[in-house]
Formats: sequence, structure tokens, C-alpha cells
Amino acid sequence: MSHSTNRRQRLASILSATAILAVGLAPISAEAADHLDAPTAASMGAADINDVYAFSTSDSARSVFIITVNPGAGALPNSTEYFGSGVEYNLTVDTDANAAPDITYSLRFGNPSGGTQDVTIWRNGTRWGSGMTERNITLSGGSKLWAGLRDDPFFDLDAFKGNILGAENGRMLCDAQKVDFFLGLNVSAIVLMVPNSELGGNGQTVGISANTKIRKGGEWIQADQMGRPGISTVFNNRLVNGDNQVNYVKELFNRVTPSEQDNLGFRKNVVDTLIAVSTKFGAPYTNAQATDLSRVLIPDILTYETGNKGGFLNGRRLKDDVIDTLLAVGANTPGASDCIGNDSTFLKSFPFLGTPN
Repeated sequence: MSHSTNRRQRLASILSATAILAVGLAPISAEAADHLDAPTAASMGAADINDVYAFSTSDSARSVFIITVNPGAGALPNSTEYFGSGVEYNLTVDTDANAAPDITYSLRFGNPSGGTQDVTIWRNGTRWGSGMTERNITLSGGSKLWAGLRDDPFFDLDAFKGNILGAENGRMLCDAQKVDFFLGLNVSAIVLMVPNSELGGNGQTVGISANTKIRKGGEWIQADQMGRPGISTVFNNRLVNGDNQVNYVKELFNRVTPSEQDNLGFRKNVVDTLIAVSTKFGAPYTNAQATDLSRVLIPDILTYETGNKGGFLNGRRLKDDVIDTLLAVGANTPGASDCIGNDSTFLKSFPFLGTPN
């Protein structure tokens, strides 16, 4: 059995906790996988990461990485339809499993003009290409970039908040009131497609994460970071951190790199959350079990095997219903669902995301 297969199986056991791990949280507003975020990120949609995706093309020869920002672009508070001209967007790839980036793709955007923006991309600090948003940008080595407004591919939330996250909104999974909150909402999306040779060839297990940085006092300060869906939302919570500390903990999580997360108390948050919530459900984890799970969940990196067309837990495809997956694994009930299906019509070719609403 391969290292990557073992890792995915361990992740499956880990995620058995995630469908119940946030019970007892305070009411939350409408947010996606990496929302319920720290104040800095939540106050600036252009720097607020919604989701990170990593998946193989149909021919298994290339990999696609997507970062979405601007939750409810142009429709929800603090978000616009444009990327921030004072924001740096970074996608990092760890190719040797040490939680540190071996490849960093960095993007910056100009001010909006006529509905588009200039965009420049760097690879490991070297300028790689430039162009305009809303258009395909050809890069050297067979890579391709697209950035602009797209339909939000995330499609679960409302009943999950009420039934799982303790929002006390009267909702239950699959009840008569089920509504796809994200229907009709857009995001700002960065789509990068690279040949697998860029990442070490087919069958290479890599770790993907994204971060945004904002310019303050002449320096780039990290404002948000994300790998897997919902890690900070779920584990850095009021249940274990308390009302007075939760924002500090979330801010700290967003300011550090994955390689720094091990030694800053985030694993303890995972352990404490798993034990507290599993105890409420009558099936408590031992400390050893919760500790073992925390070692895989932290650092927060989305693992993906190049050329593997399977979805979450192998990377994350646009169509992957991560909430249903968490419910099914967490409840040990195959087929468990919130009864909300995908509302997007994805494209079969680059840039893959559905056209904006």
C-alpha cells in the first residue's frame, strides 16, 4: 500500500469527527468552507479565502489548482467583484512532505478598469507571465492561468449550520425548509493548470495550501491561509478557546504558515474539540486517539496525488460535496446527506468553474 493511500485512509478516520466537531458553537452567519473567519480576513473579502481545490484533468496529465476569494462577490458585505490591488495571492506546493513550500505561485492584480484587471504571476519569485482577468493566460511549460468572476462552486450550508454547528436556527438536515444558500452567488477565482511534470510527475503526492497577504507599513502581512475545508472554523472555536480568545486564536492561525502550526497549540485545539464533542455524542475518543488524529489534521494542508482523478480526500474536485462526505464518515452512515445538491454547471474545459450569475 502506498504512502499516499495510507495517508488518505488516516484522513478518512480523522474526518469521522468533523461532522460533529463543531456542536456547541455560537450562531454563525452565511459562510463557506473557510469562513467564520478571523476579523482581519472577514473584513476584507478580496483577501478572504473561501475554498481551495486541487484535482486532475480528465487525461491525468495535468493538475488544476483553484483559489476562491470574495464570498458572495458584489452581493455580501465586505466583498467586491474584483481582486485586491493591495493583496498578494499565493498558492504553495509541498513536494517532499515537510509542510514547507517547494513551489510558490504568487499573483498580484492592478486596479479595476473597464471590468478587468491586470494580473501578474510569479513562480518561486521569478516573473512567469502576465495578462488580463477574464481571459486565458498562456504560461511557459504548458501551464495556463485564468482569474476572474465565477459562480461559487460551494453548495452546502444552512441546515448544516443549524443541525451540526449549533446555530440554533431551527433547521435540520433534509428538512422541508432546505435551501441552497449559495445559489446565485459568485466568487473571485484564480485557476492555475500545470502539467504534472511541473510537480514531479504522475503519482507524486503533494501538499497544497493558499494564503493571502496585504500590504501594511511597507511589508506584506499574511491575512488568511487555508488547506483543507473548514479546519480553522471547526477546531479554533469557542468550545475550546472561549469567547475572549477565539478571535485571537483564529488571527494567529491565519498569520502563520502550515510548518509553524505544530508548535502553537493548534493540535491541542483539535484534541480538545474531538474529545469534548465525541463525549457529548456518547462515543468519546481517548486522548491517544484524538492526538493521533491531530497529527494528520495539523498542519493544515490539502493532500493530492498527481494524476489521480479521485476526489476528496484526494485533493478536492469542484463537484465534491465535502459536507456530505463529512456527514457520512462522521455518522458512520454511508449516504448521509443534507439533501442539498450542486447548483453549478461546471465547464468541461479550462477554467472549469461555472459562468458567473
